[in-house]
Amino acid sequence: MARNDGSHDFLHAERVWRAARRLCREWRESAGAGPSSGEGVDSVVVEVAALCHDVADHKYHPSPAAAEAILTELLSELADRGRLSPERCSRIRHIIENMSFSKEISRSEESPPLSPAAMLELQIVQDADRLDAIGAIGIARTFTFGGSRKRALYDPGDMPTKVVDLSGEEYAARSRSNATYNHFFEKLLKLKEMMKTSMGRRLAEERHRYMQEFLERFRQEIEGEA
Repeated sequence: MARNDGSHDFLHAERVWRAARRLCREWRESAGAGPSSGEGVDSVVVEVAALCHDVADHKYHPSPAAAEAILTELLSELADRGRLSPERCSRIRHIIENMSFSKEISRSEESPPLSPAAMLELQIVQDADRLDAIGAIGIARTFTFGGSRKRALYDPGDMPTKVVDLSGEEYAARSRSNATYNHFFEKLLKLKEMMKTSMGRRLAEERHRYMQEFLERFRQEIEGEA
């Protein structure tokens, strides 16, 4: 991750880890569960997945196979050192491989069901990552990533004003070429409604509003209205 730009660096992973811990703690308090594992959510699985979730991000590797090899090597090393059991490694891998926005909008209804605990672990890490994609930090990350790919801030001829519904394939194609401004309408403004945990939904509300206010001000300054 040392070679990643600032939108997907270790500080991002650390923020996601911190948010995941908070969401996990809130779930335990509401469910009356124990402090670590064995009663639903395994906090070790959640925290390691949160810290490692971008290690194999396809955007920063030459091929899916290269990304997969890095994740496999990392989990194998943790297992070999006795830090994680094979079962925990399997659950961490599942979270990392299934938590992305593009994966969710492309997922088949026929995907195999997960156990309630495994599903909740995935949802906690997913919500934590999505919280870091919206609000003030999300705005900063979005323009950081766009700048790293030399994308225009906006396209005067293509300025959406509402969310754009896209299939997984359409999203992948547009996200590689569109101006950074469009990304808010193709993905980020949708995330509030895709949050899975109760605290995730609450936190997303305020961040979503902040993002909407920013986008309106951004448009006003482009048009010379402010």
